[in-house]
Amino acid sequence: MTSSDAALAALLVSPLLLAQAWPGVCEEVKTLIHVLRMALATLADALDIGLVDVVAPRMAVPAGQISLTCGSAMLTAVAKDETGEVICDPQDHPALVRRLEIISLTAGGRSGLGLAG
Repeated sequence: MTSSDAALAALLVSPLLLAQAWPGVCEEVKTLIHVLRMALATLADALDIGLVDVVAPRMAVPAGQISLTCGSAMLTAVAKDETGEVICDPQDHPALVRRLEIISLTAGGRSGLGLAG
């Protein structure tokens, strides 16, 4: 998992910052991140664990974009294969997804963008 947003990238690697950003729902955020990091090889592996769910898009989303939830924590990312190519329909092909470039992370109604900056 990566993020081009520096503050969001800092949140992803810091349990302390996660706890400060989301004091009431920190464990849901940590679980979501942990399951995605520990997935054997693909997004399908993470989904098979059953702690992470795919959110069906309510409207058209850019190719490769997927949203995943664990409790109130929701992560939106661009799904990519092992070479970094975007997977156009990741929700239909989770076994192809090997990398996630995180666009946003929210929990308890609060966005993680800019929280650690």
